[in-house]
Amino acid sequence: GSISARARMGTLGSALASASTELNAAQVLDVQLVGNGTFTSAGQAEVDALRSLVWVNGELLAYRDATLTALARYSLAYLRRRLYGTARDLEPLAGRPGSR
Repeated sequence: GSISARARMGTLGSALASASTELNAAQVLDVQLVGNGTFTSAGQAEVDALRSLVWVNGELLAYRDATLTALARYSLAYLRRRLYGTARDLEPLAGRPGSR
């Protein structure tokens, strides 16, 4: 496949704890975007097909729900984690860069 859209980049607004399972419906990823861009919610089929990928500190995640919480700040929820073998046992990190 090919990617035709620009990446969106930002930082974590709060710590993201390590995940022990792929589906983490209760955890929320708090993202502060840098520059232009938005997040939009994905449908269940899209998140199941991993079409809403986000790269966070060496881990690929997919999300279903995106909620604008402040100017350029989003909460991403219903997370699929540890994708494509990127499971990481990392300390919870905030303020680290990520992209989509």
